[in-house]
Amino acid sequence: MPDPVVHFEFGSKMPARLKEYYGQLFGWELLDHPGMNYTLAVTSEGGATTPAGGNINGGIFLIEEGPAYITV
Repeated sequence: MPDPVVHFEFGSKMPARLKEYYGQLFGWELLDHPGMNYTLAVTSEGGATTPAGGNINGGIFLIEEGPAYITV
């Protein structure tokens, strides 16, 4: 694959709900960074990002304005 996905982010006005939902659904390890209003979603064992296959890590963060979105 010439341009694999290597990271994703969810921007939401309700990040706590996303963390609870996806954390339980997929068993993600969620590491909060409170000063940044950012949570790292570790989706793979050991936290490794694997562009050639396997799981891809991402993040969930608080947005103040605008609609919720996902970036890959």
